[in-house]
Amino acid sequence: MAFGFNMKEGKGVEKSEYTPRFSLFREILFRKLWLMIKANFVYIIASFIAMFFIWFGYATVAKGELATLKGAAFLAGGTIYLSVIGMGFIMPGLTFLTRYFARERHVWSFSDFFEQITGNFKKSFILFAVDTLLIYLATVAFAMYGELALTNSFMLIPLGFLAICLFIYFMMHFYMYPILVTFDLDLKSVLKDSLLLTLAHLPWNILIFLIIFIIPFAIFIVNITIGLIVFGIIGIALMNFIITFMVDPIIDKHLYIPAEI
Repeated sequence: MAFGFNMKEGKGVEKSEYTPRFSLFREILFRKLWLMIKANFVYIIASFIAMFFIWFGYATVAKGELATLKGAAFLAGGTIYLSVIGMGFIMPGLTFLTRYFARERHVWSFSDFFEQITGNFKKSFILFAVDTLLIYLATVAFAMYGELALTNSFMLIPLGFLAICLFIYFMMHFYMYPILVTFDLDLKSVLKDSLLLTLAHLPWNILIFLIIFIIPFAIFIVNITIGLIVFGIIGIALMNFIITFMVDPIIDKHLYIPAEI
């Protein structure tokens, strides 16, 4: 980690200069709305393969029934997946845009998106490979432990431990890509810092998860078609923006971010 210290006393921030975080969120969202729509469009085009598999999975789970609890939960989960993990080697592009939105910096929606993908391709592709492998192994492990738990309740312990570890790893993604596109760190340091920040601010990260799950779930449970339109236009970028906006002060506090970043 790179920590920054300022030992010089100053007058601090004037009361009139301070904007509450929620008010700041609304202001940025309103001002960056069109740019967020463009970021969402570029990301969806780049992630069409993942979009296809999520829709195929929804069609299998929902079995033709639209506004069902199971179908809404699946689509909400798919939205979270695209907003947080996605096709990992594409995530630096979206994260860079939303982080710059959160920090109120100028950004080019198309050129910066693809520049971040190419500039961070090696590290992000490794993360993508690890995520894909873990998803496969987790699917097999849950199926195995779940079957064993039917006859041996003791197997619920490793099943629960596995679920907790996977949830923590999932929340680590809130920090992985913001750190990746901000600092020139090796992948080991990115993972270590992400883990430490996830554990150190666990209640806050759980709150982030609840927010990014409840919003899409509430929309999809009301109307699947409206949900698909909303998240096809802006929703995925918005969920990613909520994450970067909420973790940015934490990263800024624990890791030194130069003023021009």
